[in-house]
Amino acid sequence: MLLILKKKFLIKVPLNVSVFLKKKKNFILIKGPLGSRYLKVNLDIIFLSQKHSVYLENRQKVFNQNKKFEGLIYKLKKFILEVSLVLTKKLKFLGLGYRFFLIDKSLDLLELRLGYSHKIFFKPPKLISIYCNKNTLLYLKSSNYNFLSEVSAFIRSYRMPEPYKGKGILYLNEKISLKKGKKI
Repeated sequence: MLLILKKKFLIKVPLNVSVFLKKKKNFILIKGPLGSRYLKVNLDIIFLSQKHSVYLENRQKVFNQNKKFEGLIYKLKKFILEVSLVLTKKLKFLGLGYRFFLIDKSLDLLELRLGYSHKIFFKPPKLISIYCNKNTLLYLKSSNYNFLSEVSAFIRSYRMPEPYKGKGILYLNEKISLKKGKKI
């Protein structure tokens, strides 16, 4: 039986990651060096695992099912990424006196100085590790992408970038379009 593979649903898998389909329990198991993830499957799919690639095809051609199928492919790609790599978010503190200090390395306690009259203390969760080279560049590392994004957005919410001067906490490659000030 010869199958014509659609490139849209062909997912490449790294060498150190394995993907399995459990038909009885109706879930996909993804194992990698950083752990394993389970993905619940509610659709009728064709699952083929070849050399370092996984092919998925939806058996039902209903419009509503296609959207769920595309969501399944997105989650599968994200889980493969999470079990194979350590993900990093980089935050840049831009402004006069905007700095952070790592108070205690064993507790991972951060002191943020963001131009307020008080200091802000932040203790990251256990799944997030913090690294820094300077007092203005903060590296957050984790294997869970959603959790990493939430924590970096929470730190960024302490001082969002201003639209006029551009000061605040930015992601490293973020560009801000500055507004013009008042003209006299």
